[in-house]
Amino acid sequence: METEYEEQNLKEFTENCAIRFCPWCGNPMKPGRRKFCSAKCRSAFWNFEYRHKDKKIELEAMLNENR
Repeated sequence: METEYEEQNLKEFTENCAIRFCPWCGNPMKPGRRKFCSAKCRSAFWNFEYRHKDKKIELEAMLNENR
């Protein structure tokens, strides 16, 4: 038995799931937080992004070549 879901409800569900956990540490987030659970996690995330920017660009280029 297949259940059909409205695309809007599924999109809302996945968006709500994605914003409930910190993208750096994975801890559950308190309501009202934007993206990270703390300033420490936000800082660590952006420092990591900055230090590994060249490797990220290189990896994205490799992935795009293989498409």
